[in-house]
Amino acid sequence: MTPATAAIFEGRPSGPLGLNERGLFRASFSVSAADLTADGVELRFGKLAGSGQVFLDGERIGPAGDARASSTYDVRSHLAPGRHTVAVALANFGGAAGVNDGAELRFYQRPPPPTWSRSTFNGLAQVIVGTTNAAGALELSARVPGLTSAALRIEAAAAKPRPFVK
Repeated sequence: MTPATAAIFEGRPSGPLGLNERGLFRASFSVSAADLTADGVELRFGKLAGSGQVFLDGERIGPAGDARASSTYDVRSHLAPGRHTVAVALANFGGAAGVNDGAELRFYQRPPPPTWSRSTFNGLAQVIVGTTNAAGALELSARVPGLTSAALRIEAAAAKPRPFVK
C-alpha cells in the first residue's frame, strides 16, 4: 500500500559538510489529529551522510544510519497533534556529510486482511517423488474432507542411471 506523505526537507537542503565540520539541520512540520489516526507514521530521510543522530522534539530517535540507503524511523508514538521539530546532528570525519534527497513523514494504514480462498497454485498442485532405478508402480492418492478423492497410478520402467562426475 502506498503511504500518504508530507515533505519536510525539500530537495537538497544542506550539505555537504566539509572535512571535520559539524552541522545541525532543523525543520518543522505539523500533524493534525486526523493525521494521527494512521496505523503507522514514519519519518524517512532520502540519505543521511556522515556520523550523527536524529532528534524529534529534542528526543533522540536514532542514529543517522547508512549513507548508501534511506533512513526510516517509526515516530507514531512520539507524535501528538500540533507542531514538531526534527533535528539532524551530523559530523563529517571523511567523505561527505549532509541531509540529502529530502525527508518526508509517511502515514500508513493497515491493509485489509486477505480473503481466504482455496486457490493456491490456481487449483493445481505439484508433487515431486524420488524413486530407485527399478521398474514398478507409483501410486498417488489425494483425499480432502468435502472433496472427491482421486488416485493416479504410474507404471515406471527400469532406467539406466545417468553418468555423473565425482
